[in-house]
Formats: sequence, C-alpha cells, structure tokens
Amino acid sequence: MSAHDTWRVDAPDTTPRAAVVILGWFAAQDKHIAKYSKLLCARGYWTARAIAPTSVVFAFSRQPAFRYARSVMELVIRDAPATTPVVFYVFSNGGAFIYRCIAELEHAA
Repeated sequence: MSAHDTWRVDAPDTTPRAAVVILGWFAAQDKHIAKYSKLLCARGYWTARAIAPTSVVFAFSRQPAFRYARSVMELVIRDAPATTPVVFYVFSNGGAFIYRCIAELEHAA
C-alpha cells in the first residue's frame, strides 16, 4: 500500500509560507484531518495529508511501513512547492510511526 491512495493536497491562493505534511492518527478519517489542512491553508501554508492504513501500521514486519514512508517522501518531492521548507505535523501513534520510518530513511540516505 502506498500513500498515493490517501494523499490529499490543499494549496493557498498565494505563495505558500511552508509546506506542511500532515500524517493522521491510526484509523483517522480524512474529513477530520482535512479540518487541520484547511486551517493551515487559510493561513498561507501548502498542505498535504495522508493516513496510513491498518495493514501498514500493524504489519508483522516494518517493510510495509518503510514502503509507505518512501511513498510519502516521493509525493512530497513531487507535489510540494520547491522553494518552501517542509514541516511534518504528526498525529498520535499512526502518524508518528510513519514519521519515524521517514526519519530513518533520511538518516540512511
């Protein structure tokens, strides 16, 4: 499973102040994460959000999580405005688990 399935982007009408990647909590619904995205977008931030599925968060190995994290990184590179800093807004264990995998992938690079 990749982040392509749950990836949603909101962009402000002006040049964004920063890119914010929102990683939702386990079993979150997009309508709840979208509220945070809309608030940030209204304040001039480009936002993207993703919610890792159960099969990624509770897999027997960490490989599905690393694949999902890699897909988040690829989407950020593809979609985020090139000249803005990227900030991760992480919710609870589901988001933190994916962020940890992203950090490990970055550290290994």
